Amino acid sequence: MPNQSPPHTSKKGIKQETYRLQSLKKALGHLIVASIQSKHIVTYRNVRLKDGKSGTTVLHELSYLSQIFDVALKDWGIPRKRSTVPPIK
Repeated sequence: MPNQSPPHTSKKGIKQETYRLQSLKKALGHLIVASIQSKHIVTYRNVRLKDGKSGTTVLHELSYLSQIFDVALKDWGIPRKRSTVPPIK
């Protein structure tokens, strides 16, 4: 049987997803998902833009974060009153 990559590394875009997750974890990992507020996300967005990240990069990161919130709600039962991720400006 030929050597194969582990399933989690064969996904297209895994490097980008890993980078996004690491960036989000560094900035928000100390918070409990249910306690994350818009002000945390706005601060994250502003810092990333100030650090020279493109609006597209930050938009992708915020989209990924929105997906995390969807999983938290649907799969883990962590309630959200409304979307926490504000639009990028």
